[in-house]
Amino acid sequence: MILGIAPKFDDATEYSFKWFQELVKEVQSISTEKWVLLEKDDATRESVEAEFDKWHPEIITFYDHGNEDGLVEQGGHGYVIDLANVSKFKGKAIYTMACLSAKTLGVEHWRNGGVFWGYTEVFSFTLQDEELFMRCANAGLIARMKGATWDEALEIAKREFDRAIEEAEEVWTKVWLRHDRDALVCYTATNPPQSKCRFRRALLRLFGTRFGWTAKSRFAGILMMFFGLGVLVHDYAHTMYELGGYGEILSPQGGYVGLGIFLLGFYLREKGIYFKRFKKLDGRRLGG
Repeated sequence: MILGIAPKFDDATEYSFKWFQELVKEVQSISTEKWVLLEKDDATRESVEAEFDKWHPEIITFYDHGNEDGLVEQGGHGYVIDLANVSKFKGKAIYTMACLSAKTLGVEHWRNGGVFWGYTEVFSFTLQDEELFMRCANAGLIARMKGATWDEALEIAKREFDRAIEEAEEVWTKVWLRHDRDALVCYTATNPPQSKCRFRRALLRLFGTRFGWTAKSRFAGILMMFFGLGVLVHDYAHTMYELGGYGEILSPQGGYVGLGIFLLGFYLREKGIYFKRFKKLDGRRLGG
């Protein structure tokens, strides 16, 4: 079962809606998989949650606007899926043609054990060659319906982008096809998200993929605070009892390292608290 979601309310969604219809038509020609379609005015948060509860589809397909935190519902004033309700779809595959959605929402869905197909940057296309972009955007789900794994489908879609780049004659078409290809990701158990954050990369190296991605900055900050405090106390004790008293306390030893780690941990903790409060205040980001 596939739950298909396709709003249509502005110029851009005229095209995404058209592409979605072509996707449904092609999948139906090669697969017996049944669709539950929520199009135009039916593409709302309430309808998506209700139909999901009713059918529990294995794949959720979404074609419309998106941003880092959510997939935009009909009318553009809220989200069908965002950080507030994405845990509801735990373990399912979400296939999107939506700007930026893989950047934060996709990672959160992957943390919940799901597969997420989407883009880490804005999806761009040219009107004169929009069918090339449609072909590339649809290629992944079509490949999956033909029996490819999600990881294999990603490779197939990337190759489809490469073919489209070769076919295109207009310079800007080639530019935006390359841009979209490079922004396309599919997060799976064997293909986890990558991070540009130095602290996140450090956690990934130290603790592995699953813990490195699930650890929140606040939690990591608290760990670092206690670790830094331990180094600081140990160095203080060493100074007092081994090196001869207070005169040695200001010498450049591990205490400074411990203090630095403690302060860095405090920063991460406060950063986590700040963003948590900010998101509570920003109801639109959370679909409220």
